[in-house]
Amino acid sequence: MKPFKRACILLFITALLITFSELVFAAAGDVWICPSNKTININTSFDLEICVDSGSKKLGAYSLTIVYNSTLLNVDTSKGTSGVDPGPDGFISAVNTNNVTGILTVNGFNTNGTGPGSNLRVLIVHFKSLSLSGIINMGLSVSNLTDETGSTIGTPSGRGATVIIIQVTWVPIPGLTASSPALAWNPSANKLQMVVRASNDTIWASTFNSSGVFNNNWVNIPGLTASPPALAWNPVTNKMHMVVRASNNTLWASTFNSSGTFNYDWVNIPGLTPDASALAWNPLANKMQMVVRGSDGSSIWTATFNSSGVFNNDWLHISGAMVSSPALAWNEGASEMQLVVRASNSTIWASTFSSSGIFNNDWVNISGLTASSPVLAWSDFTSIVHMMVMASNDTIWSSTFNSAGVFNNDWGNIPGLTSSSPAMAYLPSIGYLGVVVRASDNTMWELLY
Repeated sequence: MKPFKRACILLFITALLITFSELVFAAAGDVWICPSNKTININTSFDLEICVDSGSKKLGAYSLTIVYNSTLLNVDTSKGTSGVDPGPDGFISAVNTNNVTGILTVNGFNTNGTGPGSNLRVLIVHFKSLSLSGIINMGLSVSNLTDETGSTIGTPSGRGATVIIIQVTWVPIPGLTASSPALAWNPSANKLQMVVRASNDTIWASTFNSSGVFNNNWVNIPGLTASPPALAWNPVTNKMHMVVRASNNTLWASTFNSSGTFNYDWVNIPGLTPDASALAWNPLANKMQMVVRGSDGSSIWTATFNSSGVFNNDWLHISGAMVSSPALAWNEGASEMQLVVRASNSTIWASTFSSSGIFNNDWVNISGLTASSPVLAWSDFTSIVHMMVMASNDTIWSSTFNSAGVFNNDWGNIPGLTSSSPAMAYLPSIGYLGVVVRASDNTMWELLY
């Protein structure tokens, strides 16, 4: 665990830098690296974009320099022009890449200009991480930024980015599961709760300690479930809330107490679903949000539990359609509930609930595909909502929504395979996301990410 503890300290420092950087609003003349923070594995190719706010002017010329730690990553000069391609709004005249010193200089000139715009995507820089883990505070400086007539745009300034390079290490977990596990942090017990469905539909619970080490304290929970359970912490009652689906598609709720002991308090929830539910606590509305797939196989329905954990029976049909269970997570930065679903063509769609729990009906198509239900988790350290999905070839992919709820389109492959949707939850004790997947032989594997 020593590498994780060391990285945790680095992540805390990085999170402070990220938090302050997100408070800066773009103005004419600003140039920045997007996304402002990215986590990737060692020996992995990835892209970063250079964006420009040209205000009311067109972008005609620029000269910028990116400084990076060349012992941890290099610009991939096998792609584009010495590792750089023009973005949708960009152009390139000259590129000078030096992977020895870790300096990349790019110049561009366009007599017609592009834009204007507050978020011109000018460049795509291709990087590849090397064999060492660490944190890179990437610098960006701007020496020239003018319109097509040669007039300076605003006050040219650059904002860099933070790249976190990790070494993925999967750890086997004793036990078997027939579907995706469920994970949620218990802040009172200072441990991560996991609940799984066995091959005979029985329910089993175990925990990870505050360092993310599996406790191997499996306990059989009375009851049966035909789908993965759903878990979420209720901070008012200091209980872990669990919802499962019975074989007749009815919904049942129960709880674990603050120490993690099962309360044997099963209650039937009015309603039906052919799949697993999604649960998440809304701290501003002071209630638990639940979203399920309708019995028609595609409609989306939502309801809530009050602060005491009592079901409100306030079912509401919301616009949209999905073919597997949804994903929910509270975005603390945006003060809204993030919802992500999978459509019938395996495309990914995102929408939100307001701070009061009202559906915003702001569906947005997310680039990428998934073969099963997405999973979401908010990270306090990075101030972003992480999303993981399973691709059609069982590979695992991760991307993020920023603190404003905007999708970063920063897809990265997580080495490893899964036979069902991953489970993911944030461990505030170490600043990591705990991820558990099911292998093709029903064994379980954990990753601290």
